[in-house]
Amino acid sequence: FFINKLSNFRLYNNNFKREILNLSNFQEKPLSFKPSHGGTELAFIKSIFIPELIEQQNSLYGTIRKEYKSISNEFDISQKLALSYACNSMPDYFNTRSDRGIMRESVEVRLPMQSLELVALMISTPMNWKLKNNFSKYPLRKLVEQKISKKIAFRKKQGFAQPIWVKEKFEKELKLEEVIRESEIFRNEPFSKEAKKYLISKKNKRERWFAYSLSLVKNNLKNKSYT
Repeated sequence: FFINKLSNFRLYNNNFKREILNLSNFQEKPLSFKPSHGGTELAFIKSIFIPELIEQQNSLYGTIRKEYKSISNEFDISQKLALSYACNSMPDYFNTRSDRGIMRESVEVRLPMQSLELVALMISTPMNWKLKNNFSKYPLRKLVEQKISKKIAFRKKQGFAQPIWVKEKFEKELKLEEVIRESEIFRNEPFSKEAKKYLISKKNKRERWFAYSLSLVKNNLKNKSYT
């Protein structure tokens, strides 16, 4: 269904399709998708936590909260994704990271793109307005083109440097697998019995880094080493 939707807008560029949604992790009913912060999608959560804990949650990344499911039936795919990001990812993931990045210096961040009016507008905007000519965020790009320049509005996305966990040599230097394997934190609930096996697997690089970081925090707290 979603691929057909994309085809209606002449989006034949595979890279562009991957930017909008990781199709390999997409499920329409009930909605489940891999968000841009992929290490926290539903498939990952189910792989490491006990089922009873997951069933109790009302807001999981890449899903729609229960109270919005009735009205979301009238939404197209892009509106459902926007609703999920606005309710789950923005407050619990993106904003938390923003606070961590600046509050150490006692600076308050301002996020004008999260104005309630603008967020409501973007959720309610249908897909054929958002995606056009192989570009996402089309209304905002046109506004930037009008106020700043076309070059800035339609330039390619520029990413950050490669994360450290991509490099195998750093894994060895940090004794990453050894730290995860010896950590006590994954032996008890809320983690499942298979959690450690999943997190140690070399194919799950992002998840291995998460497990390594959490293991170090646990060890430092236990040893009262806060530096």
